Amino acid sequence: MLNNGILSREKAVLEIGLNEKLINLYQEILELIESQKIGYQEIIASLTFQIVANIQAIEKSKKFFGIEFETTINKAKIFMADRIDKNINMEKLASELGVGYSWFRRMFRHYTGLPPVQYFLELKLNKAKELLVNTSLPIKEIAVITGFESQFYFSKFFKNRVGMSPIKYREFSRGK
Repeated sequence: MLNNGILSREKAVLEIGLNEKLINLYQEILELIESQKIGYQEIIASLTFQIVANIQAIEKSKKFFGIEFETTINKAKIFMADRIDKNINMEKLASELGVGYSWFRRMFRHYTGLPPVQYFLELKLNKAKELLVNTSLPIKEIAVITGFESQFYFSKFFKNRVGMSPIKYREFSRGK
């Protein structure tokens, strides 16, 4: 990587801030180390390359957009993750972050691939999936935890996005 110019001795430490994708990759590596499943070393090697590639992309985006762009988007993502049980007004969030809503929406989409509202819904959906698989909580309670106004709306949203009802998803994920 040094010989190919991917990494440099002059910039051995890079200021990348808080990045959800990198945190998830590190967590995945730690889980693989703990489980030591067959082929885990090869998977860890590929995840390490993903980490390096993501760090490079972050570094390039800082040159293009500036570090404030990165920090603003990451603050928004953390804000959303911390309030998964609530509804968030994205225009108000942009204002609290000190940026205009159209800029925030455009840059958020550029950075994450999704507009802020869709990203937030995906966070809620992923949390619901996690709760369905790892707990025996009733669907109604999962709807409340993920901030949906009713069990009916949650079930309808879930089925539209996943292709099956929350109950079927739970059964399917548990091999029933």
